[in-house]
Amino acid sequence: MGLFLLLAFRHPSLLFLGMVFGFAYVRSEQIRPRAPAFHLEQVQAMVFVVDDFPVKKSASWSVQAKALGCWDGYSWVRGSGRYILYLSKTYAKPALGDVYVARVNLKDFAKPMFPAERDWGEYYRKKGIYGTAFMAQNQCRLLVKNSGAWRLHEKFHAWQESWAQLFTRYMSAGRNLEVAKAMLLGIRSSIDFETMSAYSYLGAIHILSVSGLHVGLLYVGLSFLLGFLMRRGKWGRFIFFTLMLLILWTYAGISGFSAPVLRSAWMFSVMLYASSFGKRHHSINTLAFSGFLMLLLDPSALVQPGFQLSYLAVLGLMLFQSKLVSWKTFQFSNQILQWLIKNTWELTCVAIAAQVLTWPLIIYYFHQF
Repeated sequence: MGLFLLLAFRHPSLLFLGMVFGFAYVRSEQIRPRAPAFHLEQVQAMVFVVDDFPVKKSASWSVQAKALGCWDGYSWVRGSGRYILYLSKTYAKPALGDVYVARVNLKDFAKPMFPAERDWGEYYRKKGIYGTAFMAQNQCRLLVKNSGAWRLHEKFHAWQESWAQLFTRYMSAGRNLEVAKAMLLGIRSSIDFETMSAYSYLGAIHILSVSGLHVGLLYVGLSFLLGFLMRRGKWGRFIFFTLMLLILWTYAGISGFSAPVLRSAWMFSVMLYASSFGKRHHSINTLAFSGFLMLLLDPSALVQPGFQLSYLAVLGLMLFQSKLVSWKTFQFSNQILQWLIKNTWELTCVAIAAQVLTWPLIIYYFHQF
């Protein structure tokens, strides 16, 4: 607490961010989908709407469904909560916004079998998802086709699938293709368990998803290609800002508007505005603004490990990386050796700074370091 107050005194944005976190926690408890007032085993039928884009599995379509109504054998009960449902591949591919009626056999998520194993039931319940079910052939029926309310999301999803087809056309099938689609498009559903485990053991599982690193590389590359516009006066700066913003957010949409990409897109948008029009900006203020917007859109993100680890890692980089780099300097007469040692030390400091604030949560959530 003392450390936080000291940092808040030096950086008022941290105090603001702390207040936002507190309000977000209270608000997330208010808006979280309530647990159903019935036992899952009592539900015999359900009317539900597909609440997210379907994920293709080996023998089924995995969808997140929002319950509209449930039949318990005696009467229809107004639905509550969300569920992970698996539709047999005999059905046509579901679409975001489709409404179905189905005979279901809802079950709770499997309990952890080993010490320190993740409790997926608890994880999903925090997100308002309370059970799962599989629906075989002739077990559900489409009531209402997507009305188009999700048209913008569907457009981005269609672009993502188009890029995935290009990857499939020009790359050989196998592990490299699936890793490429995960790294560049955020499509992880077809990566095999062995590959996921290998990256996890190496501590590089974040590579298999689109994150702030990808947005940062795109930002640097676009700045290099379009930087000449900054020397073309007021209108050149405006065109530079508009093109950069459009491309960054289009990529965020194509990659699925995942939380890490949204966090980075907001931060780079602020940086882009400041650099384009000569405004001053403070990195911690930018981080606080990004956190405020993310929690405004989804207060429940506060309890998600990805949100916590991401912001603490970036905050650690802002607070400690430059201090660690200046702690030790190297001077060699050989320029190649000087460049190699200097950059190795700077990258090492990046890794250390990112771990300073995150290691307690890493141990808490994953039971390893």
